[in-house]
Amino acid sequence: MILQNLKNKIFENQKKIVIEQLNNDVAVDNSIFTDEELKNIKEETDINNYFEYIEEDIDDVEEYEFDLNSNDEEDCGCESHEDDCECPEYYLDFVPMEDGDEMDLQYGVEDRTGYHDGIQTYIAMKDALFAEEYEIYEDLYFDEDGNENIKEGAAQVIFRRAKGKIIKKKKCGPGMRLAGRRCLPQTGTQKASMKKLGIKLKRAKKAMGSAAKRKAARIAKITKKRIKGRNRSLASLSN
Repeated sequence: MILQNLKNKIFENQKKIVIEQLNNDVAVDNSIFTDEELKNIKEETDINNYFEYIEEDIDDVEEYEFDLNSNDEEDCGCESHEDDCECPEYYLDFVPMEDGDEMDLQYGVEDRTGYHDGIQTYIAMKDALFAEEYEIYEDLYFDEDGNENIKEGAAQVIFRRAKGKIIKKKKCGPGMRLAGRRCLPQTGTQKASMKKLGIKLKRAKKAMGSAAKRKAARIAKITKKRIKGRNRSLASLSN
């Protein structure tokens, strides 16, 4: 068992070297890898490095990701008899950039206690996102009877005027690891090494400038007046 662990450690260390060589576009040292292993490492590197910018506002990140994955017809090589094999899925992420777009970002936090106990805090995250301020709200949900309830321990956090870009990337689902173009179950060691922050991007909208805010306020005011006027005129027709 100890010998196997040593071999796995050597393999992973050499794999990191090969990935660095691929990323730097230099000749790859393939002294300990087979052609199939090198092919898998290159495919993993391509998927991990893949990203596309998303320029539009995202009202519901989960719904947007669902649509992306529903329309994805790429074949990752999983065979029909491989029940434990999955294809990597698209997901959205926010990349902070000091000269990026100003956006209001909403994140869902599953466990505020666990998150506060971690290295990052809301203030540190605000600074990392180049945001001006943040607001914390209770996470509400509706039960089967339609009653509004507070989700204990959870929260919705909005970072105002964060600077950066929304990107589309690919990753394996929970409990899975990337192996070439495919996702396979993680081993016990891999699961233990994963750290879960419990915070997920929910919504991303371009932040309005002062002129846009004034225009929106004027439109809202005019609309409100029109609605009031229409209500009065309808009321005058009643018996």
